[in-house]
Amino acid sequence: LGAGRLAAQPRLSVLQVALSVGFGSGEAFARAFGISHDDPSITEAALCRYDACVEVDDHYRPSGTALVTTLPGGRYAEMPFEGTSADIATAWARLLRDWLPGSRMQLDGRPCFEHYPGDAGYDAASGVFGCRICIPVAPL
Repeated sequence: LGAGRLAAQPRLSVLQVALSVGFGSGEAFARAFGISHDDPSITEAALCRYDACVEVDDHYRPSGTALVTTLPGGRYAEMPFEGTSADIATAWARLLRDWLPGSRMQLDGRPCFEHYPGDAGYDAASGVFGCRICIPVAPL
């Protein structure tokens, strides 16, 4: 994964951030990310930090509460996910608890994140969405 420049806003949805930086809703999701800063099995849900992000170019200048950050490039293990927000913690656990220990890889200091590609889809009636769960890895 190459490094990417992101506009980020805590406590907002990816769509809200995308619209705030001038993307239409369809265009935004090809370049949307969610960065989790806490482990919800350790940190109280109300205290978990999550940044909803969209990729922006070098000319973007943030306004309001938007921030600009860089998602570091490098090697990431990736797992496709399709389900509801109630299901995603189980998927994260499967990647981190079940896959990682036998992979001969370890986490490094870069952030874990969700990538929401434009073709992943979202069904408003059921709440089912798709994304790619990504963890930064390095050899043991």
